[in-house]
Amino acid sequence: MLLASLADNAVHCDTTALLSSLYILTYLPGGHLSSGPAVHRLLQEAQKRLDTMNFAELAKFVVCLQFMNRHNSPITGRVAELMRKNLNCFQAQDLPSFAILMDAVIHLTSGKFQAKLMTRTLSLLNSGEPSQLTIRKILYAIENANNPNQLLIEKCLFLLQPKIEEFDTKWLYMLSMFYHKLECRNESVRDSILCRVNELLSECKDPDDVSRLFEMVIKHGSSSDIVGKLETILLEKLDCISLESFVRLCSAVSWSNYWSPVLTEALPRVLVRLLKNASHREVIRISKNHMLQDLDVESVNRIHGQLMCALANNINPSNVPRIVRSLSYLPEPFPESHSLILQKVVSSYHTFDIHKLSLTTRALRHILNHPFLKSPVAKRRKFLSTMNRLNTQCFSLLENMNQNSSEVSTGGESHQLIAWKKLPQVANFLVKNRLYYSNILDNIALTIPEHVYKMSLSQLNSVLTAYSQLNRRPANADEFYQACIKACLGNLQIWRDPMEVVDCAYQLAIAQYFPEDLISFIFSVRFLEKLDQVIERSTVGFRKQVQGRLMKLNRCVQLECPEMKLPWFHDQFMHRGQSQTVTILDNIEIHLTNILGGPGYFRRSVFTPYLYKLGFDMVLSKDNQPLVCADYGSTLNLTQGRKGDTSHNIQWGVMQKQLPTGAQRVAIDYLGAKYFCSNMHHPIGYQEMKRRHLEIMGYKYVIIPHFEWKSMTLSSQQDREGYLIKKIFQNV
Repeated sequence: MLLASLADNAVHCDTTALLSSLYILTYLPGGHLSSGPAVHRLLQEAQKRLDTMNFAELAKFVVCLQFMNRHNSPITGRVAELMRKNLNCFQAQDLPSFAILMDAVIHLTSGKFQAKLMTRTLSLLNSGEPSQLTIRKILYAIENANNPNQLLIEKCLFLLQPKIEEFDTKWLYMLSMFYHKLECRNESVRDSILCRVNELLSECKDPDDVSRLFEMVIKHGSSSDIVGKLETILLEKLDCISLESFVRLCSAVSWSNYWSPVLTEALPRVLVRLLKNASHREVIRISKNHMLQDLDVESVNRIHGQLMCALANNINPSNVPRIVRSLSYLPEPFPESHSLILQKVVSSYHTFDIHKLSLTTRALRHILNHPFLKSPVAKRRKFLSTMNRLNTQCFSLLENMNQNSSEVSTGGESHQLIAWKKLPQVANFLVKNRLYYSNILDNIALTIPEHVYKMSLSQLNSVLTAYSQLNRRPANADEFYQACIKACLGNLQIWRDPMEVVDCAYQLAIAQYFPEDLISFIFSVRFLEKLDQVIERSTVGFRKQVQGRLMKLNRCVQLECPEMKLPWFHDQFMHRGQSQTVTILDNIEIHLTNILGGPGYFRRSVFTPYLYKLGFDMVLSKDNQPLVCADYGSTLNLTQGRKGDTSHNIQWGVMQKQLPTGAQRVAIDYLGAKYFCSNMHHPIGYQEMKRRHLEIMGYKYVIIPHFEWKSMTLSSQQDREGYLIKKIFQNV
């Protein structure tokens, strides 16, 4: 009765009183009030007066809509239309209201109008003195924009930087969050944040604040002393940390590849305590962390129960891939939940884009291949049938995209068929599945030069990898690669992951682009020292991955750009991945013995200078006669002990004789399916680079593709030996 009476009185009041009543009712604790009849009556009356409201009243009305969770309602759309009509009427004194309105409507507007909003915001900032709260609202709005305005971001940081020394932990954490999400490149702001963290270190007592400070130092790459101090304080207060802070901490540790044995051991213990009060959304975020393997059975069952409850009650198809992925991370298989998982996936996969289709397929494959799962044949068939549907849908989307790209290129016009934010996702999917679609790749290459400056190093690396690994050179190759090189050089001061920097340079090297500034930066003492500091506190696997990629980049530069005069310092590094099928190599070895006249005329499993691994190595004279390999060294032999044993010390071969005039080394490799694109017999970029480098070192490179060796035309021993003779002795 009281609320109804309040609503009746407010309806007949002026707009300010009406909005105040609506604000009070929507802000009061207890969400049931925002859906009551009194609030609906006030809301209807406010809508009638929408066109007569001033900017301050409009901002207050939008805040009420946000309290009522009506972010995407038609009313918010009307507010966006009013902003469009009155955009030039906003003055400097209206900036607080403008910031609230922009934050509320920007996700509903077109890219062009977003650009106009941000341009107008920049103009208002230049003519006024906004408060910290206003700048925060502006940064929130920029975060939701499709194409963030870098000048506006820099202006906001410029206005906030003098006040950083007064920030408390929460404000400092908020600024750090925006700094990373918006891919800022302002080193001065970063240094100010770290300086303030050091000042707050001694006075910080709250466990959640300690967690925030620790997140900031590992994300911004602070000195090891500060990181060590904060980790010690954090471990003391870890048992008192809140669930929200714990989730953020786990995400930050994973994001920055930070590794500490003490912290890694302590986090699962804390998670067990916090799980009792976790919501579905928090459980989904928690389940992405590797620590699930260390939890007790009761905690794993609790996580599984909450995830299944979230999946059963879910009505938004876009949430299904995330929940299924979280279920796939669990250390137990839970076969009783598989029927519901498949049911939800089948009912919603038609709405998925390529990224979500790929994500769901990988999750289902992970569940099906769980080491502890013993599922009946019928259930495995259901899984495989569902995965086949997802793959069919994905390939259908790709084929349509490829066809549309072909029509655009035939029409002779440049048209963006894929939103630039999704380019890295599409490129990443093509690489992971080794799919070669020339028209899609060419369309991406046409789009990149315009948008590459908006991409992070990680996104840029995903795009470059598609062209280098799939061995595709687009029509606008020079424009495309020069734009990527320029963007990569612009990101050098804000890299967070050394793998991203090294990997970008390596992908460019595969495509035969060697930007001297980038190569010099990577092999400078300053970068290598920073690299050592980062990988020291990283996992062993990540450390080996970085070292391996650095070795491959070093090899590329040595062989293709000797004028750079970089030292070769990877002789001690040996990558021993056994990528070839031993049975097939045994079979080829028998045939080579018959063809060449004995096992002494070739060597098996050797490393060349610069550590390329070969299946077989031999030497032919200028008359195409095989020479005894033992006389000619300069390779590393892996088979000096028992056949197949690689545990002994590996020694360089000894060059007892110089190669005769006209003689040539021959390298022979058997290439399995992973060295070709999955939808056609197109070799990946690594193989093309290997061929190029072996030819530089004086080899003739002979490849034996799996689809030729296993074909019906080579079914007999005579056919296979004839095939090898033609491959080895032709055009030497």
